[in-house]
Amino acid sequence: MVALFFSTMASAQEYRKETLFMPKGTSGAGIQISYLDLGSTDSDIMLVLKELNATGTYMSVAPFYTYTYKDNRCIGARLKYTKGTGDISKADLSLFSDDLSLSVEDIAASTRSTQMQVFQRSYLGLDTHGRFGLFNDLTLSYGSTRNSFSLNQESLDAYSLTKKVKLGVSPGIMIFILNNVSTHVAMSIGGVSYTHTDNIKGGEVIGKRDFTKAHFAPDVTDITMGITIYL
Repeated sequence: MVALFFSTMASAQEYRKETLFMPKGTSGAGIQISYLDLGSTDSDIMLVLKELNATGTYMSVAPFYTYTYKDNRCIGARLKYTKGTGDISKADLSLFSDDLSLSVEDIAASTRSTQMQVFQRSYLGLDTHGRFGLFNDLTLSYGSTRNSFSLNQESLDAYSLTKKVKLGVSPGIMIFILNNVSTHVAMSIGGVSYTHTDNIKGGEVIGKRDFTKAHFAPDVTDITMGITIYL
């Protein structure tokens, strides 16, 4: 019985050693980016939007730092900057009748946001050499976003300011391309958030909105790639 116990403990320690991906005391710094380019030409959406011509881009840059406080467990911080633009050159809105239709042209929108994020990451090694691994980020973020619009290339005297707190989940995969350099890809699968929005026109707040949201589903618009250098 005693021999069996020590044999089991030895096997568990050997398994733990084989699956060790990120050892305690490791620190790293890197950058995480995402980019999305969307476009639509002469598209119809649900028989409501006709001849939709629209384009949009979305990009984010997030430098970060991590410290492994326990084998396969680390904490980190990110500063994320996001910029997005969208243009609608033409769209016809038809509510199932020619008498209820609306045509819009030359509408542009832009969004800029800054977020501070802290996260806890858990790793799972996939090979005995510690080259391939899975991870999951549990991220708490706070950010500010400004959305503005223009019509016929003239800026509208109105915009919105949004403050948002979110607890999100983002799994991913990591590969060591060198002994001290890794690359990774992650995708958000949702979370819980609280948002406060002020609508401003002429320098005055003309409307407010507060709402809480809980949503868990893969988000293909929030896929990020990153590279990390370990110190």
